[in-house]
Amino acid sequence: MTPILVPDGNFERDPILKRFFEASYNIDPVVRAFVIARLSDYSSREL
Repeated sequence: MTPILVPDGNFERDPILKRFFEASYNIDPVVRAFVIARLSDYSSREL
């Protein structure tokens, strides 16, 4: 599953953030922290 931001759709931040957090322990910690921060910036509201 690859999440895509679309103008007329919802971005389900919380489930995506949770899945990334759980699956990303083996990547560079700096990259992991950056992605988590960017995902956290988005709200779960409609775009």
